[in-house]
Amino acid sequence: MKGSPLAGATVAFSPQGDQPTAVATTDDQGNFVLKTYDFGDGAAEGTYKVVVSKSEASSSGGSGGDSDHEAEAESANSHSPAAEKATSELVPKQYTDSSTTPLTAEVKSSGENKFEFKIE
Repeated sequence: MKGSPLAGATVAFSPQGDQPTAVATTDDQGNFVLKTYDFGDGAAEGTYKVVVSKSEASSSGGSGGDSDHEAEAESANSHSPAAEKATSELVPKQYTDSSTTPLTAEVKSSGENKFEFKIE
């Protein structure tokens, strides 16, 4: 993001066909390995809109951990007013929604599927 790796971001490949959604979390260098059903199983062949998001806790009562379970719990509770006040999105809004993201990817059945996305 803005020329630097975005660590701890959620990357989701939103299908443009009948394939399932694939998700990943970026590492410290911004790299990610997609998961559809099991860790590292990748994404099904097809065209995707790519959604990227990363929230930051704006209150100090959390443990400070980056566990997937905490992120899932925050996401599941995001409809509550307290959850909306507790986090702020670090990625520009257009990249966080499949209807507005300019990012796309085509996963092919042969060859290496390696993607680099620039977020400004």
